[in-house]
Amino acid sequence: MKEKLSKRLEEIGISRKGIIDLIAPEADMSVVIYASCMDGLGTKASDFDIYVIGDDIYKKKGILVNNGQGGEMLDLDPLYYGMEDVAYLYLDIQYWEINTLDELANRVKANKNIGFEELKMLYRLLEGEYLHQGKFVLEEKLSFYDLQKNVQRKFAFASDGLLHDCISLYKEKEYFGAIQCGRKALDYAAAGVNASMGKINLKIEKWNSKIFLLQDVPASEKNEFVYLMYGKAEFTETYIERLIVFVQNILNKKLDFLGKKHWLYKENYVLLDESKDVLHRIH
Repeated sequence: MKEKLSKRLEEIGISRKGIIDLIAPEADMSVVIYASCMDGLGTKASDFDIYVIGDDIYKKKGILVNNGQGGEMLDLDPLYYGMEDVAYLYLDIQYWEINTLDELANRVKANKNIGFEELKMLYRLLEGEYLHQGKFVLEEKLSFYDLQKNVQRKFAFASDGLLHDCISLYKEKEYFGAIQCGRKALDYAAAGVNASMGKINLKIEKWNSKIFLLQDVPASEKNEFVYLMYGKAEFTETYIERLIVFVQNILNKKLDFLGKKHWLYKENYVLLDESKDVLHRIH
């Protein structure tokens, strides 16, 4: 995993030291970096997720806390790194209190319910790389096995809840709703299978199907999964482009949502003025 991260950082032109210099952690703070490439996933535009952990960290860093968590999104300058085809490149920095993480780790070990976002964060702390070693080390408090079992169980419960809705709608001949709930139930069930095989991924809307289809399951099950999840749609560039443009049209022309610089055919839309955005450069 460390080698994959090093390769991506080097390809862009960002150093670990540059990130640490930007964050400027105190001696007792831990800093962990995670990127999708470490799991063999991600794109050129994927974020770098940075977790800064310490005691009284919100007060020390002057961070505004929202729902028990503080953070900031730093917008890097893709053009500076020679990435002309990338619209946005972010450092997603989250600040966490040690006592909050201790409580979450204990809840996982006790097989209690916690949210998907918290599980995603714990996974990234376990699988990420420490850029700065402070007083907090998650591996001393939580094993991968404990997290794996909690995630597997959570996906199974989520799948069953959606399956209940699917069956209820099906019996009432509400077929559109039944199909949507059924597909989401299948998606969660597949995510549970992935977790049971050691491939935890909480971003199921992005990577779940790819991970499932790479698992050691019978070809007949993979074929059934693809058919039931996606029907007979042709996954060509033309099809996906039609989907993107259709969504953009709804957002811009019906919901008055200003277009962004990552949109296709930007000349057809009213765009958000992003010219004054602050772009960071890390060496």
